[in-house]
Amino acid sequence: MGSTPKDYNHAELISQGWERRFSVQDPRLTEMANYYNSIGFETLVVDGVIGDESQCSSCFDVSGFEGKFKTLYTRSKTGSVSSDNDLFVA
Repeated sequence: MGSTPKDYNHAELISQGWERRFSVQDPRLTEMANYYNSIGFETLVVDGVIGDESQCSSCFDVSGFEGKFKTLYTRSKTGSVSSDNDLFVA
């Protein structure tokens, strides 16, 4: 599980094949990153709450919550799980 500063831009990550999952704090962050790794995804943890700005994030900016939340991104490893649901393709 990689961790990066909040220097990443949501659009940049999407263009690199990453999919934003959610913003959360530990222990749920570590549990979910380990889960995604176990089913064949790469994971990237970005410090802070980032996204496409379409959702309100003001509650993450409240005094006392600084630095506690991180955003989890995933992408398929080459030759493994696909993010498309092709299980039901006929």
